[in-house]
Amino acid sequence: WESAMQAQSVSDFAGLRRELTEYMRFRPSDAKAHFLLAQSCRREPRENFQLAAEHLGAAYRGGYSPADVNLENALLAFQSTGESGPHEVLLQSYLQRRPESEPLILEALARGCMRSGRMNDATTWLNRWVKNYPEDWYARLWRGSLFQHLSQAPAAIEDYRRVLQVRPDRQDVRRRLGLMLATSGYDFQEGRK
Repeated sequence: WESAMQAQSVSDFAGLRRELTEYMRFRPSDAKAHFLLAQSCRREPRENFQLAAEHLGAAYRGGYSPADVNLENALLAFQSTGESGPHEVLLQSYLQRRPESEPLILEALARGCMRSGRMNDATTWLNRWVKNYPEDWYARLWRGSLFQHLSQAPAAIEDYRRVLQVRPDRQDVRRRLGLMLATSGYDFQEGRK
């Protein structure tokens, strides 16, 4: 459990999933563990929406907070499609009703919009996430990824540099930064490092 919480504290969702899966070998009916597994499956870079839904159902059946399960269901429903409509409107209403969950909601809104090719909307949500939580390196990682995808090298480089200030251990971000620096011609020498 401690290893799982450590992984969660640094937004290592793949690690969180691995640790919770191991933990659940001994506590298979732990509703909180099911809930956190659902969240990690949704938030990993390679989302597993089906597994997230299964664990969310188990968390609900195990008596986990219905309000939290309902919010996570809404996040999952929108992030998995990114289609404008009732799921998106529901998440926007959650921004007003659950301000303590704003980073989670903004992440799901941005990632859902990216999934459906709504890059302008994704940029809007990511900019709000970074503006409201300037120290949240995970927000900058996602925004940098979007800027990289959109071939906006200077913006991606800035976000990746900010991520590495907080998380110098992130070799994946170091590679992305190097790639952006080298391929954009922005700073080939630094990109080689």
